[in-house]
Amino acid sequence: MNILFIWVSPDYSFPMSLSSLSSYMKQFGHRTKMTTVIARTNILHQRDFAHVRQDIESFKPDICAFTVFEPCWHATKAICDDIKNHYPHIKNVLGGYFPMLKPEIVIEHPSVDALCIGEGENGFPEYCDYLQEKKIASMIPNFWIKEPYITSNNQTLTIDAIITKNARVGLITALDDLPFPDRECVDFQWYLDLGKPDRSCKILASRGCPLACTYCSVEKFRSMYPNLPKEYMRFRSVDNVISEIQLLANRYDFETIGFHDDNPLSMRKWLLEFCDKYIAIGKPFPFYMAGRPETANVEVAKRLKDAGCYLILMGLENGDENMRTKVMNRPMSNKKIFDSFK
Repeated sequence: MNILFIWVSPDYSFPMSLSSLSSYMKQFGHRTKMTTVIARTNILHQRDFAHVRQDIESFKPDICAFTVFEPCWHATKAICDDIKNHYPHIKNVLGGYFPMLKPEIVIEHPSVDALCIGEGENGFPEYCDYLQEKKIASMIPNFWIKEPYITSNNQTLTIDAIITKNARVGLITALDDLPFPDRECVDFQWYLDLGKPDRSCKILASRGCPLACTYCSVEKFRSMYPNLPKEYMRFRSVDNVISEIQLLANRYDFETIGFHDDNPLSMRKWLLEFCDKYIAIGKPFPFYMAGRPETANVEVAKRLKDAGCYLILMGLENGDENMRTKVMNRPMSNKKIFDSFK
């Protein structure tokens, strides 16, 4: 089947979630393409709809697949509506943060055909089998599927829908078994060149976060998987990550690597192994990553610097120690913050 991934975003960041799913679906013989719609407000322009229609006309997808953040929900609905108006045979499938947190709201929208309530690799291939009549709706894990049917009442025809709500299945723990994100479904060098003269290539070495800040959605997501796995944060092996970096170095032009994981400094053993092996291959690119004041220490700082790390991003969220500790579940003292930055 042909799958058009549509990235509705307020900026030109590269969508790692869709690119990861694209490479996974290619393993099953499906063709994929990705397009971006920039939605800085809820109001889209005719050129945005025309852009999507142009890709549909050239690629002829069977499925348009979206990942949705709440700020872009209204723009996503508008695009789904436009697709249904012009190409009613195409299935609109939504996944990501907002559909996982508010599935009842998303599935009610008339132009939405299905949504994914878990990791897309678990369910999307089966959903394609369902569309090809190889499986029935109740056999598709992680998916809610809308099946329209026509009823008649006093000679009036009405289109209703049965919604099959399948169960969420466990998280993927063997991340090394997944293919590298698909950067060939777009002009990835174009994305990189947006950052000139300091072009940075985004990498994800993990999924999830071990923490439970009250203002973050991670704790809600983790509660959806009470036993699978015990650790919500999962890492790829160091060798697997380095292999991806070497592959990217051979294919694209860029100056730095950016680790966009939630909390890579929380896994000290992994981090120190990465530094050793990255130095051994000549530390080809300077890199940056995120951290927390609680995870910073002299040993880690020295090893990171030796390996070529030039930036650590640490969020404080609030300047009041009482607010951080009692309200936000960020139990770090002012002294710890100052010591960590030092």
